[in-house]
Amino acid sequence: MPPTRVLPPLRRVEAGDDGGFTVVEALVAFVLLAVVSAAAIVAIANTTKTSKRSTDRVTAANLVQQDLQAARALRYPNYPAARSATTVVGTTSYTLTRSVSATTPAGATIGACPATPDFTNRPYMVVTTTVTWPPAGTADRVSAATELAC
Repeated sequence: MPPTRVLPPLRRVEAGDDGGFTVVEALVAFVLLAVVSAAAIVAIANTTKTSKRSTDRVTAANLVQQDLQAARALRYPNYPAARSATTVVGTTSYTLTRSVSATTPAGATIGACPATPDFTNRPYMVVTTTVTWPPAGTADRVSAATELAC
């Protein structure tokens, strides 16, 4: 029984038949690599920008909550007052603005809480805190409010 051939017979390579990449194929591969790399770089840059923006918003929200908690901790006659302050966290400067208004359940603005308790009109204060940061505009500010009994 003659031996069985598993591999195809070897053939002689002629001059110019190198079977490798041509210059055009290499150039196309390089261009594809460049396009994919550019897309990846843009995606990474956008992700970094979005992450920074989210971090800034979370920090601003924490500053708002801290300020409102400080306002809630104050008791008669040390009511919270309107204020503006700048806080630096990391490398970002945040501007905190607190506004205070006193009102009655009927909706009448009375300007400030009375010096003595008023159980007839039951006035209360609305404390609003807003935090902004550069380059954030009005769309990127964080604001919250709370009501406190006078």
